[in-house]
Amino acid sequence: MPDEKLGTIRYAKASMMAGNAAITVDITGLGGHGASPHLANDAIVAASQFVVASQSIVSRRIDPQKPP
Repeated sequence: MPDEKLGTIRYAKASMMAGNAAITVDITGLGGHGASPHLANDAIVAASQFVVASQSIVSRRIDPQKPP
């Protein structure tokens, strides 16, 4: 609701509109060399997998019709 104070939570027994939230995630990697890629820790791949897995949780594993 637009009239709610910052930091408050509103709930109801009936349906309500969903909200949004922001999170910050730091993924740190270790670069490598083309001659020894097995020594690298690819942060781009890890971050990509995190994004895909996060969306999967929201869209496939949480039923919006059931209360938490």
